Amino acid sequence: LRNWSDAASLTRLEFGENITERVNELVEQIRSVSQPLANARKEAADAIGSRVNELSDSLDLLTGPSGNRELALNISGRITELTELIDSTVTVSTRGGVKA
Repeated sequence: LRNWSDAASLTRLEFGENITERVNELVEQIRSVSQPLANARKEAADAIGSRVNELSDSLDLLTGPSGNRELALNISGRITELTELIDSTVTVSTRGGVKA
Protein backbone atom coordinates (compact mmCIF):
# COMPACT_ATOMS: atom_id res chain seq x y z
CA LEU A 1 0.00 0.00 0.00
CA ARG A 2 1.14 3.49 -0.73
CA ASN A 3 1.69 6.03 1.95
CA TRP A 4 -1.08 8.67 1.95
CA SER A 5 1.56 11.33 2.27
CA ASP A 6 2.88 10.36 -1.17
CA ALA A 7 2.01 13.11 -3.69
CA ALA A 8 0.97 10.62 -6.38
CA SER A 9 -1.49 8.97 -3.98
CA LEU A 10 -2.97 12.31 -3.02
CA THR A 11 -3.41 13.19 -6.67
CA ARG A 12 -5.24 9.94 -7.29
CA LEU A 13 -7.36 10.45 -4.19
CA GLU A 14 -8.22 13.96 -5.28
CA PHE A 15 -8.96 12.71 -8.77
CA GLY A 16 -11.28 10.03 -7.35
CA GLU A 17 -13.06 12.58 -5.15
CA ASN A 18 -13.40 14.91 -8.12
CA ILE A 19 -14.92 12.14 -10.27
CA THR A 20 -17.30 11.17 -7.46
CA GLU A 21 -18.37 14.79 -7.07
CA ARG A 22 -18.94 15.21 -10.81
CA VAL A 23 -20.93 11.97 -11.04
CA ASN A 24 -23.12 13.12 -8.13
CA GLU A 25 -23.68 16.46 -9.87
CA LEU A 26 -24.62 14.65 -13.07
CA VAL A 27 -27.08 12.43 -11.20
CA GLU A 28 -28.72 15.53 -9.69
CA GLN A 29 -28.94 17.20 -13.11
CA ILE A 30 -30.57 14.11 -14.60
CA ARG A 31 -33.08 13.99 -11.73
CA SER A 32 -33.87 17.69 -12.10
CA VAL A 33 -34.67 17.16 -15.79
CA SER A 34 -36.36 13.75 -15.72
CA GLN A 35 -38.73 14.29 -12.77
CA PRO A 36 -40.58 17.27 -14.31
CA LEU A 37 -40.87 15.33 -17.59
CA ALA A 38 -42.38 12.34 -15.79
CA ASN A 39 -44.79 14.61 -13.91
CA ALA A 40 -45.76 16.45 -17.10
CA ARG A 41 -46.63 13.18 -18.84
CA LYS A 42 -48.83 12.07 -15.97
CA GLU A 43 -50.52 15.47 -15.72
CA ALA A 44 -51.19 15.48 -19.46
CA ALA A 45 -52.58 11.94 -19.37
CA ASP A 46 -54.77 12.83 -16.38
CA ALA A 47 -56.12 15.90 -18.19
CA ILE A 48 -56.82 13.87 -21.33
CA GLY A 49 -58.52 11.16 -19.29
CA SER A 50 -60.68 13.71 -17.49
CA ARG A 51 -61.80 15.38 -20.73
CA VAL A 52 -62.47 12.04 -22.39
CA ASN A 53 -64.61 11.01 -19.41
CA GLU A 54 -66.58 14.27 -19.64
CA LEU A 55 -67.16 13.69 -23.35
CA SER A 56 -68.20 10.11 -22.67
CA ASP A 57 -70.71 11.27 -20.05
CA SER A 58 -72.21 13.85 -22.41
CA LEU A 59 -72.53 11.25 -25.19
CA ASP A 60 -74.36 8.91 -22.81
CA LEU A 61 -76.98 11.62 -22.35
CA LEU A 62 -77.86 11.81 -26.05
CA THR A 63 -81.44 10.91 -26.79
CA GLY A 64 -83.32 10.63 -30.01
CA PRO A 65 -83.83 8.04 -32.72
CA SER A 66 -82.47 4.59 -32.04
CA GLY A 67 -79.61 4.97 -34.52
CA ASN A 68 -78.30 8.10 -32.80
CA ARG A 69 -78.42 6.40 -29.43
CA GLU A 70 -76.50 3.38 -30.74
CA LEU A 71 -73.92 5.66 -32.34
CA ALA A 72 -73.51 7.58 -29.09
CA LEU A 73 -73.06 4.34 -27.13
CA ASN A 74 -70.53 3.06 -29.67
CA ILE A 75 -68.53 6.29 -29.43
CA SER A 76 -68.84 6.24 -25.66
CA GLY A 77 -67.48 2.68 -25.59
CA ARG A 78 -64.51 3.67 -27.73
CA ILE A 79 -63.81 6.63 -25.46
CA THR A 80 -63.92 4.33 -22.44
CA GLU A 81 -61.39 2.04 -24.13
CA LEU A 82 -59.12 5.03 -24.80
CA THR A 83 -59.43 6.16 -21.20
CA GLU A 84 -58.43 2.71 -19.96
CA LEU A 85 -55.47 2.74 -22.35
CA ILE A 86 -54.35 6.13 -21.04
CA ASP A 87 -54.73 4.94 -17.43
CA SER A 88 -52.68 1.81 -18.09
CA THR A 89 -50.04 3.86 -19.90
CA VAL A 90 -49.72 6.23 -16.94
CA THR A 91 -49.49 3.26 -14.57
CA VAL A 92 -46.72 1.61 -16.60
CA SER A 93 -44.94 4.96 -16.99
CA THR A 94 -44.95 5.65 -13.25
CA ARG A 95 -43.49 2.21 -12.59
CA GLY A 96 -40.57 3.02 -14.87
CA GLY A 97 -41.75 0.90 -17.77
CA VAL A 98 -41.11 1.44 -21.43
CA LYS A 99 -44.43 3.06 -22.28
CA ALA A 100 -44.85 6.76 -21.71
